Amino acid sequence: MNKSAFILILLILLIRTSVMQEVPTPNFPIGLTLEYENEDEYFSLGTIYTIESFEVMNWLTPDNSSFQVRYNQDGFTHPEIWNVSYPAWDYSYYDAEINETIDGHMYPLWLDVSSWIINQNVNISFGTYITRLYTIKGTERIVVNDVPIDCWNAEVKFTDANDWDYTLRRYYDIQYGVLIKSYVHRFPDFDDYQNIGTFTRTLISSNILHILRAPSAQFLGINLTELLVLGITIEVIIIFAILVKRQK
Repeated sequence: MNKSAFILILLILLIRTSVMQEVPTPNFPIGLTLEYENEDEYFSLGTIYTIESFEVMNWLTPDNSSFQVRYNQDGFTHPEIWNVSYPAWDYSYYDAEINETIDGHMYPLWLDVSSWIINQNVNISFGTYITRLYTIKGTERIVVNDVPIDCWNAEVKFTDANDWDYTLRRYYDIQYGVLIKSYVHRFPDFDDYQNIGTFTRTLISSNILHILRAPSAQFLGINLTELLVLGITIEVIIIFAILVKRQK
């Protein structure tokens, strides 16, 4: 292989590395792990902290309409295996202690956010139990284990049947739609002050944090990492040209 061919291959590899987008997991979301810290702050009871973890194990159906999740809370001795419907986000699992199948609902751990824009209204469900219309207020950068993640902030405010006022915010990363943080404020008025509460769930660990990292800063619309690669590429070309000229 001559020097020209070697330099050409090197340049191709440098450019490819700079623009290639990494896939979160080989069969996303299979293999995805998410760990959250819950901070439940009650007006009259103080604050309770819990840790929840989710590991997406495998699809259960050929049409990808349900999957299995290994769920753990505060280090359960025996994690629960949830069968989750998708995209409905209802789940069920067998509880051996009471010899019974338990049904439940959950907020989506990820959503398709590819078409989201600011001020758009989007539906976010709590299983099939309830669906609410959120407004995308904008973007916000949330730091998880020193990793900055750019997120959509979707918000809804409503009053339920008990005349309790709620404010809900869901933060999904702008690349893959993974739930990074959720915030719920419940205000039933001071006549029922013991039920006033703020409930926050924040991602603290994941096996795809490095992929969710917000892009590097830009200069004139160009990613600085790509700009650096371009500079190195130009420098290599100049050095090669000088070497060839000297040989001649």
